[in-house]
Amino acid sequence: MFLTYLKSITAELSKKGFSLVFSDMNGKENTNTAVFAKAESPMLYLVSAANFDNILADNYESSMNAVMTELLEKAGGIFNNAVCVNILYSDNIENVSAFADGRGLVRDEKIHNVWWYTDGRRLGFGKGQPNRLNGIEKCAEKALDSVYAENGESIENISRREFAEGAMKPVEKFPAAAAVLIALNIIIFAVQALMGLQDSFVRTFGINRELIFGGGQIYRLFTYMFIHGGVEHIMLNSFSLYIFGTRAEKYCGRKSMLITYVFSGVCGGLLSACFNGGYAVGASGAIFGLLALIIVTVKKSGRKMDGLGYMTMLIMAAASIGMGFLDAGCDNFGHIGGFAAGLIAGAVLSGRRKE
Repeated sequence: MFLTYLKSITAELSKKGFSLVFSDMNGKENTNTAVFAKAESPMLYLVSAANFDNILADNYESSMNAVMTELLEKAGGIFNNAVCVNILYSDNIENVSAFADGRGLVRDEKIHNVWWYTDGRRLGFGKGQPNRLNGIEKCAEKALDSVYAENGESIENISRREFAEGAMKPVEKFPAAAAVLIALNIIIFAVQALMGLQDSFVRTFGINRELIFGGGQIYRLFTYMFIHGGVEHIMLNSFSLYIFGTRAEKYCGRKSMLITYVFSGVCGGLLSACFNGGYAVGASGAIFGLLALIIVTVKKSGRKMDGLGYMTMLIMAAASIGMGFLDAGCDNFGHIGGFAAGLIAGAVLSGRRKE
């Protein structure tokens, strides 16, 4: 029965971060259509599940186009494209497969339709259609193998519960280490500013190629992380450390966060010393490492972290590094080194994370 499959796929999609955005009969027994959405900037993914035997098939595509267009407009330019995987359910597999085969891979500027079908026993793909898309095929296939046993429960309740269960669970109650790092950076900067020692601190503790490689002052690879060059610099890094440091500690664990912070900071400083002249200071290399740790953790778990998905954060990192090349005063080699080190640390440490 379609409702059995609908409840099963609702559970599977919700576990992977899809939200129910529409159901035609509020989860009652004669529900014929449901639509789910997941934001992975710059793409908006939708899945529609419909009882092919009880819908007006010729009007269905235009209805889904209208839904995608409306969602893109409401997003206000956050997403460039929307793609909808339409999964059509029918007891008559010949009719529904013929319909899907006749659709082709429809593209209309920013909105795209993909057509799959099922009879509750196997999943089929329309002629010329992709058979894999952002893991949606796995959800659709798993739903065929499971019978959702929650008698009488609406798909709205199933979606809410499974979405909450599928979210990443915190492993630390309070991000104390991130708070200490932020406070330490601010205190050191305050001492620099109030005592007029800003330039002196930069020359004494900052990254410098000759003094590290020629003078053996390795300590600079550690100390430069806690020195900042101005009010804007400390404010930006403190805010970034709050955003990514608290999340890394909360969801990846305090030990993993601190190891990644120090390791990424040192590696970022080392790459900066190799390619930059003069002095470099700041915590941004270490912060980029924390962002990389979060990305690896989210990717491995397949779950969202505070509503942020893997692709959204990866694009965020790429955009930040890309913008760094446009700023002559930005230590982008430090960012790249820190981010690369964070990926390595994440690959090693994220496997130890316990739910």
